[in-house]
Amino acid sequence: MDSQRNTSLTILLHSTAYYFISYIFILTIFQYVSVSTALFFEIPSIIRYNKIDFLVNTQSWNFDSVKMIFSTGCIAALIFGLVFLVIYIRAMKFEGLLKMFFFWGFIHGLNMFVGSAVLGAFIREGMGYVYEWMYFKETEKMLLLFIGLTIMMGTGSLMVRPMYLSANSYFNTCKPEIRGTFRKYQFLFPYLVSTPLLILLRTPLSIYETLLLVTPGFALIPLFAGFYRNTLFYFDENERIIKLRIRLLVIALIFLAVFRVIYAAGIRIG
Repeated sequence: MDSQRNTSLTILLHSTAYYFISYIFILTIFQYVSVSTALFFEIPSIIRYNKIDFLVNTQSWNFDSVKMIFSTGCIAALIFGLVFLVIYIRAMKFEGLLKMFFFWGFIHGLNMFVGSAVLGAFIREGMGYVYEWMYFKETEKMLLLFIGLTIMMGTGSLMVRPMYLSANSYFNTCKPEIRGTFRKYQFLFPYLVSTPLLILLRTPLSIYETLLLVTPGFALIPLFAGFYRNTLFYFDENERIIKLRIRLLVIALIFLAVFRVIYAAGIRIG
């Protein structure tokens, strides 16, 4: 019983560490692409841990600047997420833990685009500013909500098998009787633990930014829908040594601390 509990805790800590690291990575890509686009329009900005301040008055915005600045960061996050997905798919057969960085990076990149597209339509932040300039109607916003949820949950459905295959980092097989525990400690609990901690790390947050930290959960829902319920995933007979990677946890803490400290006063660009 103690061995099983220790294994579950180890899985949880490893996956949570990669959740944090990949989130900071994707968020940084999003922020710097956004402010770089703003520089193209000669708009200086300040990157903070909880938002980006664009140093321009309301009258200076135009449709081109709004469209580009508030969409390019999301598009860049999606592109990196898709690249991470390709890497994860190719790395699934390997036993290493690093593939979870690419899995969570894909989820964060997808969410940064789809979540922003959906939430922005109703909260009028992020890509919502673009919709305002395009005079989106309520019907179009509801269509965006439907499409966004379909993409997130549809992608999650396609990822169920690849998610189960990540068990090869710890086990020789992924049997139906251990599958419930594994998916909770590898995917659900890291999300549930990381989300409130990231909210605290970036507090104070707007409702939009807070909900954007919550929406990755929609991609995990299909994992608990019974797909591959009776499937036995067999990997190999190589001996697995399950031990806690302290270095990984330290790296995750350093990422979080550096992010919070560096951006506390804000970094001005332009």
